[in-house]
Amino acid sequence: MSDGFFIEVNCQQVSHFDARICGDTFLSKRIKEEGRIIAVLSDGMGHGVKANMLSTLSFHLSPIWMAWISSAKGS
Repeated sequence: MSDGFFIEVNCQQVSHFDARICGDTFLSKRIKEEGRIIAVLSDGMGHGVKANMLSTLSFHLSPIWMAWISSAKGS
């Protein structure tokens, strides 16, 4: 990353009015060695516990998908 700019990453989650848990998942990670920031937002397509479980599942599967796509491009 250039020293000429600054990137600030922020997330705010608001649950549905009758839900105790948000159906979306967000993560950001700075990889200093590679000079990049990765941000992942996974929408649970709804609200509450079920949406949160689906969002979390796809969130945790995303690195597997990315590795598969990268290996497919190399073949």
